Amino acid sequence: MSLFLQDLTPIGNNLTVNRLNRELGVYATLSPSELRSKNKSEKILLLKEAVSVHLGNLGSWGALPDWRPIDSLSVESLKDEIGKRQGSGVGNKASLCRELEILNRVDLGLPPLPQGSPAFESLPVNEGTNVPAVTGTMDFQAGVTPTLVIPPANFTIGVSELNSPGSPYPYNSANPVVSVLNSAAIMHFGQHVPDFKKLVSDYTALFLFFGSGARLNHDAVDLPIGSVPQIDVINMIHDKIAAHLMVATPARTFSELVASCKKFVCLEGIQLSASDFILPESIQDQAHIDEGVATMATISQWGTQELYRAALFTFLARGLGTVQSRTHTGNHALKALDLDFLSNNSNGSGLLPPTLGHLAGPNVYTLQIVAPKFNQYTHLSGDRTPCDISEYFEFRTLNEGVKNNCPEALDKMLLETLSGPKCELPLLQHLMCDAPTSDWISITNAAKYQLISQP
Repeated sequence: MSLFLQDLTPIGNNLTVNRLNRELGVYATLSPSELRSKNKSEKILLLKEAVSVHLGNLGSWGALPDWRPIDSLSVESLKDEIGKRQGSGVGNKASLCRELEILNRVDLGLPPLPQGSPAFESLPVNEGTNVPAVTGTMDFQAGVTPTLVIPPANFTIGVSELNSPGSPYPYNSANPVVSVLNSAAIMHFGQHVPDFKKLVSDYTALFLFFGSGARLNHDAVDLPIGSVPQIDVINMIHDKIAAHLMVATPARTFSELVASCKKFVCLEGIQLSASDFILPESIQDQAHIDEGVATMATISQWGTQELYRAALFTFLARGLGTVQSRTHTGNHALKALDLDFLSNNSNGSGLLPPTLGHLAGPNVYTLQIVAPKFNQYTHLSGDRTPCDISEYFEFRTLNEGVKNNCPEALDKMLLETLSGPKCELPLLQHLMCDAPTSDWISITNAAKYQLISQP
């Protein structure tokens, strides 16, 4: 099998010793003395081994010897490559990627993946027909953990009940814990996201995944903040986008997960009406409630992407369904968000511009100004969705730091840029391979300036 460098130069005797030394500096960890002790043939073998390991670790499924990532191939190309290697070529895109990964590792001379680590271990290809029609209950007062029944692609089963007699708000908790079947498409799509299994058991996170990309009918725009879709609606949305989730490249970060789910929901043109939501518990005694976003905001007040921002606020506040969850003493995350939304910006913090500081306070005018700015990071690259309240304020601080040319913020953004999938300098070591050590700092600083100063 022929192996190539990233510029598709064959790895062999055609490479000069200087080129071999440079490439080994990129793909292998050899000291100068070790390099000098090797002859050309040994260096070629070492480079082939190092490049094979590098290709095997690229992307979600590795890359072929010609550097094409397996997860970038179409279904037809996957079947073609599998056929060349005498494979079966049967299944959906995810299973085809898995099969080609196994065959490709053989071609690259790499050991097989250890047992127990396959990406689809919890998602058998033919499991759909064997999944029982499970239903759950949302009656928390009865002490029963509810089950969120989400089917795999192209398979429909019953939905959970949402009955809790005698209570207008069916949960005993502002943010109920749910369980998701391992066969659900979302379990495949989010499997690489850190702490995903914990996140997917969070009801408000499911609202963020499956509700924030929907459009609202006119009767739903005035729903109060804290309203969440009914569980059968979440099941319905998942079922509609399951086919997208099964063939898409699995998400690697929480932001990617939310953005992709939102995009797929938008593609399906899903619309929700007021009857699709559960309203938060009604507040009888206003005297014991802290005035803030949770008591003033309706979904319509969040500007563009109104449902996404309302869902994100509810998620960061850890649920706003109960009266206790909408008090500052009972919900410290809500208190922090209210201060960020409604406090004076004279000290440089808060979302309200300093020039409008006189409007600060729990009033509808402040909310109308601030709500459309929520989760907008104009000085940071890419779309970001924080996975908790601490990450939200971390993004806010980083955005302000880059805006004010704070060295620590610029350094952090540089590291993110260099390690990101769209980095414009993926092989920074190439800039340094022929430079003396004394010049490395100046080269790094020049690269940093170039990256940070780009519009």
